[in-house]
Amino acid sequence: MGWSGKKNGILAGMAEGHFDVLLTVDQRFSYQMKPESKLAILIVSARTNKIEDLEPFVPAVQEALTSLKPGSGLIRIP
Repeated sequence: MGWSGKKNGILAGMAEGHFDVLLTVDQRFSYQMKPESKLAILIVSARTNKIEDLEPFVPAVQEALTSLKPGSGLIRIP
């Protein structure tokens, strides 16, 4: 999709209109998003983005995705 290397603010803008939810492990993402964003942002507090660090969060992510709607703001999964 040509999104590699994009900064978070640009990335969020590119995702709007294509996706309802943006899932990230970047803990600083919330400081770079626009308040009027139409995305729901889901931040996972994993140690790294390696599968073994993300796997324990899968149930919480699945649960959050059932209730998130576009523009519903920022959700952190500790």
